[in-house]
Amino acid sequence: MKTPSAFIPHPSSFIPHPSSFILHLMSDALIMTLMQRALETLLWVTGPLLGAAIAVGVLVSLIQTLTSIQDQTFSFAPRVAAIFLVFLFMFPWALRVLVTFTATLLADFTPYIR
Repeated sequence: MKTPSAFIPHPSSFIPHPSSFILHLMSDALIMTLMQRALETLLWVTGPLLGAAIAVGVLVSLIQTLTSIQDQTFSFAPRVAAIFLVFLFMFPWALRVLVTFTATLLADFTPYIR
């Protein structure tokens, strides 16, 4: 027995019409706020490291100028040591800041998927 064509769906009926998709994109203000918070957190975490590197770099440059020592290792090693010591002492705080930022970002995810 042959089936009537009225019962066979047309292949185009399986493809949803583009108007049925409602795109909910994040607003520009939400993206800007998110980026602002991420950059502020980045500056808070890396600021002490950059400050220590600049302070030690200026001090080493001053010492090199006064003593006429122009060794590249002499300018590099103290900065690395200062950055390591500052990182060692501020790591618990930086970790707490980053975990708090991530937890608040992921705690309420509904604004990002609307």
